[in-house]
Amino acid sequence: MHALALLLILFVLVSAISLVTAVSHRRAEEERRGWRIRCEVAGRWAYQEKIAGAWSGLTFEEVGDYRELPHVIDVRDSLRWAALPAWAQEKRQQILSRIASELRPPHYHLKEMSEGDLARSHLVSISPSPRIACEDRPVI
Repeated sequence: MHALALLLILFVLVSAISLVTAVSHRRAEEERRGWRIRCEVAGRWAYQEKIAGAWSGLTFEEVGDYRELPHVIDVRDSLRWAALPAWAQEKRQQILSRIASELRPPHYHLKEMSEGDLARSHLVSISPSPRIACEDRPVI
């Protein structure tokens, strides 16, 4: 029994070290490339860029029921994009390409929506659900 307990402790330690290493590598990669995608709460994503040493971001909402696949991400049409901060104005295509590189099919679908499209859609509440946390959502 004592040997089994030691093996279990060893397994837990190795798993913890692997997790910390993976997170460290991910953060180092984000720092190197200067941008990242984050799940803020179920149904809301943030695209962030490192500008002058600080992370600045844009939020993107999921349209429809965020518990069903594929998750449809509203990426704003060009008219709605014009209301975003100046740093994002001329980078629309680059930002959308970066988001698409991380939030890929079959789990995610990016959909350009106008104000009218958004008004006609049934945008689900984006308050956090105790059953579905960001950690449960794959960033593929």
